[in-house]
Amino acid sequence: MEKIIWRSEKRKLSELIPNDYNPRTATEKDWKDLEKSLDRFSLADPIVINQNNRIIGGHFRVKILKEKYKNNVYCQNSLQAKRCKNGKW
Repeated sequence: MEKIIWRSEKRKLSELIPNDYNPRTATEKDWKDLEKSLDRFSLADPIVINQNNRIIGGHFRVKILKEKYKNNVYCQNSLQAKRCKNGKW
Protein backbone atom coordinates (compact mmCIF):
# COMPACT_ATOMS: atom_id res chain seq x y z
CA MET A 1 0.00 0.00 0.00
CA GLU A 2 1.33 3.41 -0.97
CA LYS A 3 1.84 6.00 1.73
CA ILE A 4 -0.51 8.97 1.39
CA ILE A 5 1.35 12.27 1.21
CA TRP A 6 -0.47 15.33 2.58
CA ARG A 7 0.26 19.00 2.12
CA SER A 8 -1.48 22.12 3.41
CA GLU A 9 -2.62 24.52 0.73
CA LYS A 10 -4.71 27.67 0.69
CA ARG A 11 -7.81 27.46 -1.51
CA LYS A 12 -10.72 29.76 -2.33
CA LEU A 13 -13.92 28.30 -0.96
CA SER A 14 -15.52 28.89 -4.35
CA GLU A 15 -12.97 26.49 -5.91
CA LEU A 16 -13.93 23.56 -3.65
CA ILE A 17 -16.23 20.98 -5.23
CA PRO A 18 -18.68 19.03 -3.04
CA ASN A 19 -18.83 15.28 -3.53
CA ASP A 20 -22.07 13.55 -4.43
CA TYR A 21 -21.15 10.57 -2.28
CA ASN A 22 -20.94 12.41 1.06
CA PRO A 23 -22.60 9.86 3.38
CA ARG A 24 -23.17 12.19 6.34
CA THR A 25 -26.36 13.97 7.32
CA ALA A 26 -26.88 16.69 9.92
CA THR A 27 -29.75 17.85 12.08
CA GLU A 28 -30.52 21.51 12.70
CA LYS A 29 -28.81 21.14 16.10
CA ASP A 30 -25.70 19.68 14.42
CA TRP A 31 -25.53 22.72 12.11
CA LYS A 32 -25.88 25.17 14.99
CA ASP A 33 -23.30 23.31 17.09
CA LEU A 34 -20.82 23.31 14.21
CA GLU A 35 -21.43 27.00 13.55
CA LYS A 36 -20.76 27.79 17.25
CA SER A 37 -17.61 25.67 17.12
CA LEU A 38 -16.34 27.53 14.05
CA ASP A 39 -17.09 30.85 15.79
CA ARG A 40 -15.16 29.78 18.86
CA PHE A 41 -12.25 27.77 17.47
CA SER A 42 -12.15 28.78 13.80
CA LEU A 43 -11.13 25.94 11.50
CA ALA A 44 -9.30 23.64 13.94
CA ASP A 45 -9.82 20.63 11.67
CA PRO A 46 -8.75 21.32 8.06
CA ILE A 47 -10.88 20.61 5.02
CA VAL A 48 -9.60 17.54 3.17
CA ILE A 49 -9.57 17.65 -0.64
CA ASN A 50 -8.13 15.65 -3.48
CA GLN A 51 -5.94 16.99 -6.28
CA ASN A 52 -9.00 18.17 -8.21
CA ASN A 53 -10.33 20.32 -5.32
CA ARG A 54 -13.07 17.78 -4.63
CA ILE A 55 -14.01 17.70 -0.94
CA ILE A 56 -13.20 14.44 0.82
CA GLY A 57 -13.88 15.66 4.36
CA GLY A 58 -15.49 18.83 5.66
CA HIS A 59 -18.61 19.32 3.52
CA PHE A 60 -20.60 20.86 6.39
CA ARG A 61 -17.75 23.14 7.46
CA VAL A 62 -17.34 24.37 3.88
CA LYS A 63 -21.05 25.14 3.59
CA ILE A 64 -21.07 27.17 6.81
CA LEU A 65 -17.83 28.96 5.92
CA LYS A 66 -19.22 29.90 2.49
CA GLU A 67 -22.39 31.28 4.04
CA LYS A 68 -20.87 33.24 6.90
CA TYR A 69 -17.19 33.67 7.15
CA LYS A 70 -14.31 33.41 4.78
CA ASN A 71 -13.30 33.48 1.15
CA ASN A 72 -10.17 31.37 1.57
CA VAL A 73 -9.44 28.31 3.65
CA TYR A 74 -6.46 26.04 4.30
CA CYS A 75 -7.01 22.50 3.09
CA GLN A 76 -5.18 19.22 3.45
CA ASN A 77 -4.57 17.99 -0.07
CA SER A 78 -3.89 14.30 -0.56
CA LEU A 79 -1.62 13.40 -3.42
CA GLN A 80 -3.12 9.91 -3.50
CA ALA A 81 -6.67 10.32 -2.18
CA LYS A 82 -9.01 7.46 -2.90
CA ARG A 83 -12.74 7.61 -3.40
CA CYS A 84 -14.90 7.06 -0.34
CA LYS A 85 -17.91 4.77 -0.78
CA ASN A 86 -20.68 4.38 1.77
CA GLY A 87 -18.63 6.22 4.41
CA LYS A 88 -15.69 3.78 4.16
CA TRP A 89 -12.29 4.16 2.55
